[in-house]
Amino acid sequence: MPTTPSLSPVFSDYVRAKPKLERYVQAKFPRLCRGHVEDAVSAVGLALVMNPTTFQMLHNLKDPSRLLGLFKRVAWRAARATVRRRAYSAERAFEHEDDVHLGLDAAQPLTLALRRDLEKIVREAATETSPPQTERLAAAVMDQLYGGGTDGEVAERHGVRREYVNRARQQVTRHFVSPPPSGSRPVTSALA
Repeated sequence: MPTTPSLSPVFSDYVRAKPKLERYVQAKFPRLCRGHVEDAVSAVGLALVMNPTTFQMLHNLKDPSRLLGLFKRVAWRAARATVRRRAYSAERAFEHEDDVHLGLDAAQPLTLALRRDLEKIVREAATETSPPQTERLAAAVMDQLYGGGTDGEVAERHGVRREYVNRARQQVTRHFVSPPPSGSRPVTSALA
């Protein structure tokens, strides 16, 4: 039965390199929060356990810069994977939204009016799509608009059918893209 090489010296190198790796990842990805940086650095430890021979081989070369280079590469790739995830970009889009609006006194009434109008448009779309599920469907569409995620993920979270989320979201999109019918008053009357 093959034996796994001892990881303790390599793992000790990893533990000593963690602060350096965190600074490296933070410098390469300045918008990542501390938790995501720690996750990327923890991915190095996971890779160390999953593929010990590669790390052990570099450790045996007695060149700490090569081992540190591999640690950095694994951490960088984990951080890049985090940044590329769709959920992360949606998370970043609305991260400081409330703080920004609270800081702008002149824009606050406009922002609140636009939010109310958006909620009204979403509620109307949900009512037209599935009247019995208006509340849950409206919550699902708002969740998708603010939090991201696929139609299926949002539908599952709110207990509605994926098709309904898709139809309601498309109807909201059409409201903003297509011109309003002639003779109708625009919903965003707060702008006037």
